[in-house]
Amino acid sequence: MVGRLPLEQLIIVRIYVRQYDILKPIYYCSHSMNLKEFDNLGLDIQGKVVRHDGRRIQAYSIGSGENVILCLPPFPHSGIIYSLFMLKNVNPNTRLLTFDIPGWIGHSESNHGMDNDPIEEMTEIAEQVLNEYGIKDFNLLGYSFGGAVAIHLANKDKKRIKRMALVSTIVNSDLNKGSKDSQRLNLIEKTRLHFFMKYYLKYRFGLYYKPLVNTGVPKEFLKMYENMINTVSTRYVLESLKELFISDRREELRNISELPILIVNSKSETSYFRKQAGSIRHILGDERSLYIEGNHEDFLLYPNGETVKQVIRFLRV
Repeated sequence: MVGRLPLEQLIIVRIYVRQYDILKPIYYCSHSMNLKEFDNLGLDIQGKVVRHDGRRIQAYSIGSGENVILCLPPFPHSGIIYSLFMLKNVNPNTRLLTFDIPGWIGHSESNHGMDNDPIEEMTEIAEQVLNEYGIKDFNLLGYSFGGAVAIHLANKDKKRIKRMALVSTIVNSDLNKGSKDSQRLNLIEKTRLHFFMKYYLKYRFGLYYKPLVNTGVPKEFLKMYENMINTVSTRYVLESLKELFISDRREELRNISELPILIVNSKSETSYFRKQAGSIRHILGDERSLYIEGNHEDFLLYPNGETVKQVIRFLRV
């Protein structure tokens, strides 16, 4: 489990760092991704450029099995981070589909992010990716921010979804009011310190560098991903996070309650995420739960083999 540092403290500590970077932000990655960089992971990773609203969206297929799982990225990561999850998978019949969200970490084209409601547009991109790959029905994995997108997608495309897993998902906007995360977001917005988000992301990812290397993840992959953080539009990622906090997904969750849904959350997460998981369980009633250990980010950045096995087992129908 990796340690925590409140965002406002990190901002104060790093206020002096490379201030000249503020004047030259990077809003999008203008070149295609070289997937040969992932050869040393030992995974079958294929890339595809999907067009959405006139922009290039970088999509990924990880694995070659028949059991397709659409994996929606957590805030504010690239979909390729699911390769760490796949490294712990022992089921050869698994194939993950995912993508990069415009304005977040990754190689999808955007000069600022997205024009419309972020969750709606992410859902449209997910549908486009599925259509480009010719997927008729699929399983669905939504982690953190991706859980809200998964719920919205399931409301629009319920008949195509076989099973879904919601990991550390936010659905209840009433719980967001006055939360520490909401207070930090307001602090950043008021002080206009959004550009330091990039340094915070690099710091957080850096905490996982040594533990991941010790488990056999190639340094080249980790360095490549750390460099990808430079593609972030810091203003947009905070705008999308704000949208997540003010939106409420409880009614949409009720609309899909008949779907087989696995609820996953960590017993070590902050009380805010534990309360959100409790709200989901209250709505679904007859739910299936998986309680795991570790911080909020550990599910994907430092995945546990047994957790991966249980999630894949649930989503293998």
